[in-house]
Amino acid sequence: MILNMIIAGRDTTAQSLAWTCYLLAQHKEVREKIIEEVDSVLGDADPDYESLKELTYLQAVITESLRLYPSVPRFFFFFFFLKNY
Repeated sequence: MILNMIIAGRDTTAQSLAWTCYLLAQHKEVREKIIEEVDSVLGDADPDYESLKELTYLQAVITESLRLYPSVPRFFFFFFFLKNY
């Protein structure tokens, strides 16, 4: 049971990263804006928790890729959680 949870977490993270990379490969202007934001926030420093909070555009891009390609399909959520309402 625990192994399934660990593997599921790894798979959903890998899927999310793969879709985000795929979408960034198709949208050069978004990719360039992310690079500009990371350079302006981090410069040459290593990222830490506080600096990651400032990467708002990157967060928005990741959230949008999760909205477009969710790890758990929408019909699954509807079928199991909303069908009784």
